[in-house]
Amino acid sequence: MSEEKEYEVAVPTKFSMIPEWLLDVRDGKGQPLSPRAYMVYGTLAKFANSDTRETFVSHSKIAEKIACSRGTVVKSIRELEDIGAIKVEPRYINGEQTSNLYTLVWDAPQSFIASKSTFLAETKDTVQDEGFDISYAQIKTKKNIILKPLWAPLVEVCGYKPDTKSMFGAWNSAIKELEELGATPEDIFNKAAAYKKRFKDAEMTPKALAKWWNALETTAPGSTKFSLTKLEEMKRKALAEE
Repeated sequence: MSEEKEYEVAVPTKFSMIPEWLLDVRDGKGQPLSPRAYMVYGTLAKFANSDTRETFVSHSKIAEKIACSRGTVVKSIRELEDIGAIKVEPRYINGEQTSNLYTLVWDAPQSFIASKSTFLAETKDTVQDEGFDISYAQIKTKKNIILKPLWAPLVEVCGYKPDTKSMFGAWNSAIKELEELGATPEDIFNKAAAYKKRFKDAEMTPKALAKWWNALETTAPGSTKFSLTKLEEMKRKALAEE
């Protein structure tokens, strides 16, 4: 009589993956995607065809899966569409609109690649945090660093980097003020040139630039333009050891 044996059947673990660039993308205000948007993307990935990356799962089904309202789903889908993570097309059956067709975008769109909001510092064995300000401790350990878009251009025009806690605080405060003024990396160079022309012997600092920002006239606003390569070069210089 043969002995019966019990066997365990291994069920493969399934994953709903998201592109890495979605973790780094920032909106026009410098904010990352909302947690719900990531959950909605993951749910779309769950139902998407593996070849076409398309799905027409309903708002209700998504809401059920991630335990939220349909309104939250709609808002998250709009968020994902705005940053180019998905394509949305309306569908009609017998002349009546039904659930949309969603196509997942895996490759980062050009708008993300060229965006100054992705001016991130790449460091070894680092985990990027959700903030943007750089602390004195972070710059010393080279961990959890995310450069604001204006940081490296300011290092370039000022000719130095802050090296004390108080200086870091002053720089972050000035950068926040410059952001509120709508400054861009290109503007920093144009305004810095005007500052040096007007105050020939004065020291260039982020605080001084912010103070005189509106009073500084540039002959050709926005004339200075930088490629992503140039911005990355400035970023590496800003993080480099002396």
